[in-house]
Amino acid sequence: MGRFPRILPDLWFNYVQNTTPDPPDGLEEGEMWYEPDSNTSYVYDGASWIEMTVTAHSQLSGITDSDHHNPVTTADPLTVDAGQGLGLSLASMLTVDADGNLSIPDNSLAESLLSFDTATQSELDSVSTDLSDHAGSTGGIHGVASGDTVAGQSDVDTVSSNLSDHESDTTNPHNVTDDQTGAATALSNHASDNSAHHSRPTSTQSESISGGYTNPQTHTGSIVDNTKWVTVGTLSNGNFVDGLRISNDGSQYVDVTRSRITDTGGSTTTINHSNVAGGNTLEIPFSSQPVEKVESEISTSYNSDRDVDLTYEPHVVTLPSHNHGV
Repeated sequence: MGRFPRILPDLWFNYVQNTTPDPPDGLEEGEMWYEPDSNTSYVYDGASWIEMTVTAHSQLSGITDSDHHNPVTTADPLTVDAGQGLGLSLASMLTVDADGNLSIPDNSLAESLLSFDTATQSELDSVSTDLSDHAGSTGGIHGVASGDTVAGQSDVDTVSSNLSDHESDTTNPHNVTDDQTGAATALSNHASDNSAHHSRPTSTQSESISGGYTNPQTHTGSIVDNTKWVTVGTLSNGNFVDGLRISNDGSQYVDVTRSRITDTGGSTTTINHSNVAGGNTLEIPFSSQPVEKVESEISTSYNSDRDVDLTYEPHVVTLPSHNHGV
């Protein structure tokens, strides 16, 4: 910005710009500069620019702190001094030390300030004497007859140990007879009770676990230059299955490289097996379990439709009936 004429300097700034003024003919004392970006005004004192913006309360002439707000009003125990400073009016028994901590000097709390009756020294001495007599008493207190000995901790420990030993004693320490316990009568009655016994088993039956492939399920479709998973569900109908036979009756260019089985509880096991190429069959054994569904990964590298025709047969475990002749 250009330089203003030196007319009415109290109404006009000589410079209005964001950079420090540096006129060709130099600066003159008393010239003023206004910086728009920071809303700051300066005056040149002949050597440097002096900021005229008010930044501290002390720069205001004739203005005190109380001129900015209504006088503060307080109630006990707070006070306010002439400089608007807050204070604390303390009772005679309270003081504030040099660290600002509230304290109660010795002997400053009179009995009249307490909401309860204080004990006299005589009363304290009487309690002390009673406690001393109680500690030295040898009997007749707490219901213990005079002359009886009060058990100590070692005596209690001994009794506890003896009771524990007695509890685990299997040598009949009280010499109780069978007649006293009723065991003899009970055994005699049991011996003569025909319905309480049975004859020795005369024969047993032994059978082996059998089973076979059953309930075939099929999956048909097509695949083109791809690898994908196909699914066949509900193979075992709740029965236990310990193997699977996969027959690939589709195109000879369709491969079955791995399968996974999911049991009725939702647990899945992946089985990496030999490739079941088109026209081949593979039997896959595994641990016995109820199979919910079977998934197989099939693939082909041909870029035209390849027929998919898969047959899944679960090997269902058959448990024979079993009985004992009694």
